[in-house]
Amino acid sequence: MSLCVDVHKKLDSFSLDMQAEFPDAPTAVIGASGSGKSMLLRCIAGIITPDSGKIVSDNTVWYDDSAHIRLSPQRRHAGYLFQQYALFENKTVAGNIMLGMKGTKAEKKQACSMLMERFQLTALARHYPPQLSGGQKQRVALAR
Repeated sequence: MSLCVDVHKKLDSFSLDMQAEFPDAPTAVIGASGSGKSMLLRCIAGIITPDSGKIVSDNTVWYDDSAHIRLSPQRRHAGYLFQQYALFENKTVAGNIMLGMKGTKAEKKQACSMLMERFQLTALARHYPPQLSGGQKQRVALAR
């Protein structure tokens, strides 16, 4: 997935002006604390709306202020892993993974099972977030 970003967002004490093209390859966004990395990712994911600009993924416009295009986060199909993982402590690993899934109960269980295997979480399916290490929590959040 290639991604072209040209966004502008003004906050009280911060102004994000970012123009970049991200290749169809794993890419890291690095910078000092407070430089706007998380704000950029939130704009790309559609969690925050930029003040102006354009975001295009594989020739599909996700956001274009001048054309009044604002795809919802759900329609962008972009994964976003929060720094705090946002796991529900009253749900098991399997329950957290299945939260956003659509389909029948059987389809959700099958998809969850495949994800738990892929992220090496199968043995932890019935564990709750307080019982997990930081890395395990991160894998659960990523699987979800």
